[in-house]
Amino acid sequence: MVLWALLACAAIGLTACGAGRAGDDGHGAVPAARDEAVSCPVRLDRTGAAFAQRTPFRTDQGCGVADPVEVTRARFLPLSRPAVMDCALAETLAAFETRILIPAARFHLGTGIDRIEHVGTYACRGRSGDRARLSEHAFGRAIDIAGFRLQDGRRITVARHWRDPGPAGRFIRDVATGACGVFSVVLGPGSDRFHQDHLHLDIGPDRYCRP
Repeated sequence: MVLWALLACAAIGLTACGAGRAGDDGHGAVPAARDEAVSCPVRLDRTGAAFAQRTPFRTDQGCGVADPVEVTRARFLPLSRPAVMDCALAETLAAFETRILIPAARFHLGTGIDRIEHVGTYACRGRSGDRARLSEHAFGRAIDIAGFRLQDGRRITVARHWRDPGPAGRFIRDVATGACGVFSVVLGPGSDRFHQDHLHLDIGPDRYCRP
């Protein structure tokens, strides 16, 4: 089983197959350094993402997005609906798509992905179970992914396939584990009752991998 896991990691390029051991706190890797001499929208445009820049905003509740973009395509893959998020999250999502998502679909399912199905990005609200602290959603630094539509017409969802022992389940669990090497925080059905039907992915200051 150990040999199979190592081969699988090599085949699909999951940089976080060792998530849980990476870093001093074991909560996943920090995203690679970016060229800060170039603005985020310029870097994002270079990835091929489809997006429009929006005006920065802040609410009376302390929510807001410092560098907002409205994304319709992460890089190669469209989103199920346009999503307002911080540009840094959009850039991280593009990296996640290339490094983790597309290779995992090819490896486990033998097909490509047609669309990323998400259920929310920016929302001015507190954290699940801790209303006193603002969620990373409140700053446009988090996305909740419910599943994926494949090029062969199938839909793979967290709610339906997370515990599936077959290829669909292995795909979505490997995607969640791999996300720990790209995002700061990954929460899924193994974390708490609030994440039974989606993967919460964020780029906040915390480091926590519990898909």
